[in-house]
Amino acid sequence: VGESVRIIGGSDRGLLFGIGRMLREMRMDYHQSYSTAMQTLCCVRKGLKISSQPDFKMRQHQIAYRPKTNSYDAFTPEMMRREILDLALFGTNAIEVIPPGLDDADQSPNFTIPWLEMLTVASAYCDELDIRVS
Repeated sequence: VGESVRIIGGSDRGLLFGIGRMLREMRMDYHQSYSTAMQTLCCVRKGLKISSQPDFKMRQHQIAYRPKTNSYDAFTPEMMRREILDLALFGTNAIEVIPPGLDDADQSPNFTIPWLEMLTVASAYCDELDIRVS
């Protein structure tokens, strides 16, 4: 109580990585008795000070909205945005988007929107987060 948290980044993307690091340092605890609703406590150890920078300039991840992956092809646009945000919070600064049709089918029965539209959604969100797209 009465404590504050400061996260400083050299850029918006650096600030986003700093927020991700703080979230990974935080711990959650739950308490519930028979007479009260469950209570949640979120804390970080007292005196925590971290100064860091990435070991590698490029920290790229692939996202493949195609039938072959058995996961991304069922994503909604909101799920794809959440995946990209999660990757950014863990330090990804570039996304390589793999479209369908390279070595598999052009379409998937699981696609929630056409693949080109999903790639547009993913690319636009990466731009908002200052994440490179290839």
